[in-house]
Amino acid sequence: MRGSRIAVAIAAAAAIALPAGPALAATTGQHSQQTAAGGTQHAAKNTPVIVTCDQKLRVRPKTYLLACGDGSAGLTRLHWSSWTASEATASGKFTLNTCTPSCAQGKFITSPVLVVLWRPKAIPHYPGQRDFLMMTVIYTGKRPAHSSRTFTERLWYPASR
Repeated sequence: MRGSRIAVAIAAAAAIALPAGPALAATTGQHSQQTAAGGTQHAAKNTPVIVTCDQKLRVRPKTYLLACGDGSAGLTRLHWSSWTASEATASGKFTLNTCTPSCAQGKFITSPVLVVLWRPKAIPHYPGQRDFLMMTVIYTGKRPAHSSRTFTERLWYPASR
């Protein structure tokens, strides 16, 4: 059952990469609230959030840093097609520092991606609030060397763990 929900979320995310993306995404029957201020406000308690490096609870962020320690990997230009109680989907860019010959001298490369957030869990010490625990990133174009077509990460920031 869990795998089928993820497949539906990935299919919905893939719809936005197609020429008729917005029209196809609109047919999924999922409705989401648009947040003010570019997705930077706190969510209603029944809406899952994503926790940022600086411990902020966000809905529909335009950017998301994956490597909090050194900023070498992150998501930018995120356009959310859905944000529901069970999953969220977006298109955007994945930016990665090549760290060649070193991270200080490395170049940042950018690749188009689809992002799926899933498996919301309760946040300890925040009654009624949930955050997404898992993120799947799907490359839709050229991807970094030696990268697979997709990767899934557990979002581990301390506010929820």
